[in-house]
Amino acid sequence: MFSKNTAIVAVLAILISAVGFAPRLALAHAEPSAVTPGDGAVLTTAPAQVTMDTDEEMVPEQSSLNVFNAANTQVNTATSVVDANQTHISVALPASLPVGVYTVKWATVSADDGDAANGSWTFTYDPSKPASPGSSVPGATAPSPTATTTAVPTTPAATTTPPASTPVASATATVPAATTSPAVPKVGTGVATGGGVHNAALYGLVLLLVAGCLTGTGLIAARRR
Repeated sequence: MFSKNTAIVAVLAILISAVGFAPRLALAHAEPSAVTPGDGAVLTTAPAQVTMDTDEEMVPEQSSLNVFNAANTQVNTATSVVDANQTHISVALPASLPVGVYTVKWATVSADDGDAANGSWTFTYDPSKPASPGSSVPGATAPSPTATTTAVPTTPAATTTPPASTPVASATATVPAATTSPAVPKVGTGVATGGGVHNAALYGLVLLLVAGCLTGTGLIAARRR
């Protein structure tokens, strides 16, 4: 029989393991880590193929890479191929690729847990346009060329002298200092300050002397009797 504490520890261990394993399950998708041509790229030379690397191994028979023109017609006649390490897929393109904008559509199935994923990216083939590499990861922002700016000299602002301020006479009222009377110690309160302490001690000493005298007088009178 397990004790109550043992059962609690076992449940906590299972929960911790489940929490640690959950992110791995959620991220087990064979998604693009690098593509060529880049997303949003402009090419001046027709590409011979399109490639994609993934961050997880994919199932070759259930993963594909196809290229479509602006009319959504598939232009590749070859079938995409997944290499031996199962993290790289490519598809060959026809040699006479017309000028235009192309969309690459990908679909993968993770070899880890069988999760499916899909997406797309675009590139342009046009020799008349400036070349641009685009982004190597679909969806990321491609670097933009740095714009040059010409510094425009600024005219210093005119300085003005503020008018002299007229001093304002301030009347200072003299308040007489409050006078306080010395505190009179109270007898019998149990709290004494300064000279009151000595007075209380004297009163006590007098009381002791009186009590002693009375006691002595009583003893003498008793002896005489």
